[in-house]
Amino acid sequence: MLPAVLKRLISELMCACFNKTLFAIVEIANAASPWSSCGQPSDHIKVTNVVLNPDPPVRATACNITMYGSSDETITGGTMNLMITYLGIPVYQQTTPVCQLVPCPYAATANAAASLIVPASAVPSIAPSGTYVGVSRITDQNGAELTCIQLEFTLP
Repeated sequence: MLPAVLKRLISELMCACFNKTLFAIVEIANAASPWSSCGQPSDHIKVTNVVLNPDPPVRATACNITMYGSSDETITGGTMNLMITYLGIPVYQQTTPVCQLVPCPYAATANAAASLIVPASAVPSIAPSGTYVGVSRITDQNGAELTCIQLEFTLP
């Protein structure tokens, strides 16, 4: 049998290790760039996750933005407009035809994914440190909004 003091020491060490591990997991989860919907409840694309690679973006490096979600209508065309701002000032804009992001016509589906490559010029090597906000609005072939997402990232 282990003495009570030794049992207590082992218990405290296990608790400390668990707390450090939990803290590390929370830190990793919080490291991802936060995003939110800026669309309407009536939007036909419901985004459930946004992944940046690299995350956070790195100066003078291309970044891949992948959106996951569902679509309740067939998409035959449209555009995705991406605007990045710093301190509220537009610093980058990109317009991409939807059919370059997904094969058109794109049937309604519960498991949709679309990726966009943002070139290295979007965040040049001289970009100042701070928080940037990107807004991506996707419209259909008739100009109606399909979805809107907003994401934030910080450059050290």
